[in-house]
Amino acid sequence: MKRIGVLAIAVAMTVAACGGSNETAPEPDGEVEAVDDDGALRLARGGQVVNGCRIAYFTQCPRANLEGANLRGANLGGANLFEANLEGASLFEANLFEANLSGANLFEAHLRGANLWYANLQGANLSGANLRGANLEEADLSGANLSRANLYRADLSGANLSGADLSDARFCGTTMPNGTRRNDNC
Repeated sequence: MKRIGVLAIAVAMTVAACGGSNETAPEPDGEVEAVDDDGALRLARGGQVVNGCRIAYFTQCPRANLEGANLRGANLGGANLFEANLEGASLFEANLFEANLSGANLFEAHLRGANLWYANLQGANLSGANLRGANLEEADLSGANLSRANLYRADLSGANLSGADLSDARFCGTTMPNGTRRNDNC
């Protein structure tokens, strides 16, 4: 009987850590500001829920509406944000390592210094996004819209840009997928 109880607790902890519960679980990744359902700015701690989405690594928030959310420094590594609306969101220095952002709307999002290493951004809308100093190493940006994006000193080493729209994007000190530097708009 003890084994079943321990297993049930382990399963419950795993579900909570992966965003499968609406309860708030403490996280070691600090505090982030977020916009709640009525548009009011509030301070959110890692693990809290913002518009139905737990701010945590490996969270499951496909199609979440996080438009305009201030998620500075959030730890969303491994998160499933498939087709999420992050238009105008602040993800300054956020950790999005291996996150699934395929089809996400990141129009004019603030991703300065964000870690998007190995992130899936297939077909994502990053038009007008600020990716200054962002780490996009090995990211999949195939079919993504990066028109008018600020890629100043961004690292795209090994990234997949096939079919991506880079029209009017700002390149200055940008490391391209093949390792060369691009300085079109310095």
